[in-house]
Amino acid sequence: MELAIFCLRNLLQVVKQLKIEGNQIVDEVIVLKKDIDVEFERLIKTKGCRDVVTVSQTEEKVVVHNLQSVDISTKFMKSWFKNELEIEIDVIGVSPWGKHTRIVSLSSKKDKSAIFRNCHRLKGKRIGITDDLPEEDRMQRRSLLPELMKIKNADKIAHFKGIRLITKEKETFQPNSNEPKGIA
Repeated sequence: MELAIFCLRNLLQVVKQLKIEGNQIVDEVIVLKKDIDVEFERLIKTKGCRDVVTVSQTEEKVVVHNLQSVDISTKFMKSWFKNELEIEIDVIGVSPWGKHTRIVSLSSKKDKSAIFRNCHRLKGKRIGITDDLPEEDRMQRRSLLPELMKIKNADKIAHFKGIRLITKEKETFQPNSNEPKGIA
């Protein structure tokens, strides 16, 4: 009996010591998190937000075109992907880009791959899903949209490849230049 009481007292002292050490570790983590937050804010103010964003974050975004809903919530996009593409993915965020276009941030490349494997289910619905481009490239493509519309209105075939506008006549238009250049 005395041995059991002795063991319990020692165990109680060990638990108290572990609790003290655990609280110290939690305090250190809180201090480190505050330091990280301060450094992050400093980076954003001095270098701008684009320098802080990593390439992997850009790779995990898709653009949904011609989406008629005005709802930009992550919950809506999760249910939309589930209903339209019949897949369950983890949507981190949704940003509007134009009247009917949404940039959807995903949690993994696996989710992005699942979207592209299943986007054939949208055939006939006039909704498109494309890979996200860096903001500069998006702006350059947008500057070529009037040229694309002229070509398509003339019943010719044209499409984008990266930031270049390619026509069936083997002409390419570079951004900020409406002069066609032949493709060798």
